[in-house]
Amino acid sequence: MGCFVAPLTEAVVVTAAAVIVRQKEKKHRDQSQNLANEKKEGISSRLFRLSKLLFGGAVLLIFEHIWHGEVVPYFPFFTAATEGDEAVIEMWQEIGTSGVLMAVLCTLVWGVIEVLRYIFAKKNVKKVVAE
Repeated sequence: MGCFVAPLTEAVVVTAAAVIVRQKEKKHRDQSQNLANEKKEGISSRLFRLSKLLFGGAVLLIFEHIWHGEVVPYFPFFTAATEGDEAVIEMWQEIGTSGVLMAVLCTLVWGVIEVLRYIFAKKNVKKVVAE
């Protein structure tokens, strides 16, 4: 019913963190001319990749819930919220279990992707140095 709330919330928090980190990276880059010449990817771009993954998953979940009639475009937005207290409790349990699990799984997949990117980047650097 509302499992998209957890990944959507994480996406908003990660995006805010990425914006803050990007501002700090830019400020640090402006102060240091050495970093301005580097082509190294910053943490902010990695965080933006995670937020895009989370936002994309949340949008797909929202679409799926709209398709099944669980989310409506008028207040209270969740059809379970109009069905009584037991349905609302069930909705919050779904958010806390399925939603959190999906958000954690997206974050773990992103982490694996970042580790693989790091490993492949190291191998490419070794190839270039060997040549």
